[in-house]
Amino acid sequence: MRGLCRAASWTMAMMVLGLPCAAQVTAVGAYCRAVGAFDAGTIRVLVHNEGTQEAGVKTVRLNGRDLEALPNECAEWWSLRPARLPAGGYGVLSVRLSAAQAEVSVAAETDTGQTVGPLVCRRNSAPPCDLLGVRFGPRLESCYVYVRNRGTDLLTIDRVQVNGSERHGGLGGAAIVPPRGGVTCLAVPLLDGPPPGSDMLATVGLSSGEQVFAHVRAFRSVPIQAWQDADQRPEMRFDTQPLVLPAPTPGATPTAIREASLLAGYMLVDDAATADYQTGFLGAHAQLAAERSDLCRALDPTRRTLLLITQYCRELAYLCYASIPDLLIVSPYQMLYQPGSPPQANEYLFGMAREAAAPRPFGVVLEAFRVAYSQKTPQAPERERWITPPEYELNAAYAMGAGASGYFVFPREGPRGYDGNERLRDAIARTNARLQYLKPLLSLAVPSPIASTAEPNVACRALLVGDKAVLLLVINQDIARPESIWAEPIAKPHDSFVVNVEAPEWLRLDSATDLGEPGGPMAVRSGADGLALDVDRLETQRMILIHPGAVSADALVQSLSDEATSTATP
Repeated sequence: MRGLCRAASWTMAMMVLGLPCAAQVTAVGAYCRAVGAFDAGTIRVLVHNEGTQEAGVKTVRLNGRDLEALPNECAEWWSLRPARLPAGGYGVLSVRLSAAQAEVSVAAETDTGQTVGPLVCRRNSAPPCDLLGVRFGPRLESCYVYVRNRGTDLLTIDRVQVNGSERHGGLGGAAIVPPRGGVTCLAVPLLDGPPPGSDMLATVGLSSGEQVFAHVRAFRSVPIQAWQDADQRPEMRFDTQPLVLPAPTPGATPTAIREASLLAGYMLVDDAATADYQTGFLGAHAQLAAERSDLCRALDPTRRTLLLITQYCRELAYLCYASIPDLLIVSPYQMLYQPGSPPQANEYLFGMAREAAAPRPFGVVLEAFRVAYSQKTPQAPERERWITPPEYELNAAYAMGAGASGYFVFPREGPRGYDGNERLRDAIARTNARLQYLKPLLSLAVPSPIASTAEPNVACRALLVGDKAVLLLVINQDIARPESIWAEPIAKPHDSFVVNVEAPEWLRLDSATDLGEPGGPMAVRSGADGLALDVDRLETQRMILIHPGAVSADALVQSLSDEATSTATP
């Protein structure tokens, strides 16, 4: 992660314009989270209202210039979360940069007439860790903060805080983050679980004095739904509640809005990047989305905000928009629109969406339709094909392995809809049944690079499920179409190989359960690289839950479930 400004390296000057006011906002720290060298980055400033009345931000200045008529060559959007800082409260001011700069000066003016800053921030000085995920337990009584080491040295965490709930150092193995890429999970109890949609500020402090922080909202549900038109057939195993509500307009009242299901969310901009394409430049709707997000929170704080990105600019669009909604939803459509692409073609894009949205969750629209390739020449006439059931199921597995927290299918009806293909419809139903069972786990799960195998053409993806378990996906990548891109893909089975899992000691795992058919207990032994599991045969994919032996897989899943996440558990 590249960034701007350590606490010891940035300079801050504070001026209060006019008469003293009861709101006194100060900047506590700042850095810039960037995903790769090509990412301009998003500045995050931790602010504290030390006064006795709430305050908001009216104007943000970058290098002395007011950020108006966004996007421009300086920035794409800015926001304060929460939009109103309560007396004594903390928040995060975010500024999405349009281009990377070696040094940036950031200042803000509050609506009480106070100027905060400027902060002189330098690139390449961010903390050596980041927050890969912030998730919530059943009934929101606990928060799970996932910390990833982006540097080369071991890190010691001496403080983790979520809205005043704090755990200090001395957490044993949980206080040490392994070298580069390693992920640890810190469980923080939340007394008197907050209402859904509550603003939550997660802060992790290192023994070096550095800290990393992010704002999220407290939500738990993992939607599994047909996009737009709810598919309420019991055999399809979709959530039957509608998902998408249109964003309210200024002056709207929440009375009618609150009659919808609490699982629903507000779509800030439908297919934002495509709307940008029609406007002429990426990010054209970003500030509008940020302002709509504030309006949604003000009118109806109990529901999340959503934003959909399809194909236009994809990775750059994720980076531009992902920090605005509570749930970013992506539909790369790599497989069908790139004839011959393997089932893992979307995995990179799912991973980019996860990185851009972190520590907030992301969801995926899975490809489930027929597409026509319009070459229309005598040598290459127009052709059509459906995504095949194995491709669909593997695509869902890659999304799960990337840490997706929402699964959507589009479309159901019409000449391309999945209702026109019985085999595909059955594959969707099978996948949904599995996802419904796993909902309580997926609501907590964040990827960690702890699983591996020496077996060629086999991928291992591991998800940390809080401090409870590891969900392991073993995926066959040995897939080919022997005749042409139009033929059904064929998977070459793999027999008798070992999967190694470097499970953290603080998880204390000693049992494994195969979640497939027929499923059941698997032997777990100690290996050179941690736990070792013997896989007897792999057709397309295997899903394995590694857990403490004192509790069965079913009991563990049930212990993490609640009414919002287990509406269709088999």
